[in-house]
Amino acid sequence: MNTTLSVSGSSIYRNTAPTGGGLYVGSSGTSGTVQTKRAPWTTSGPRLPRNCPASAPRLSYTSNTIVASGTTIIYTGVCKPPGSLTVAGLNALPSGRARGNTGNLSLATVRSSPTSR
Repeated sequence: MNTTLSVSGSSIYRNTAPTGGGLYVGSSGTSGTVQTKRAPWTTSGPRLPRNCPASAPRLSYTSNTIVASGTTIIYTGVCKPPGSLTVAGLNALPSGRARGNTGNLSLATVRSSPTSR
């Protein structure tokens, strides 16, 4: 199934799940752009889990503020790229799949934001 996902001008936060939370991509043929004011954080696990077959989804992560700290894993997947990535690793994705992202904000910063209620 081919699906286009576009997230823009949104905040994805306070998501939890046993293996992560925030944004989960699992169908083959998914493409699109994720551009948020504040990107996912969870209490545990990766923020952007991807589980996909050989026909890998291709999402671009552009101009996101990613809430993580230090070497926190925010992405894990069996599709392209396979493995786990930190904020720096996500921002280094090839072919323009990630650019303009910032990260390593503290949870206290997010909670003190007037828009994070």
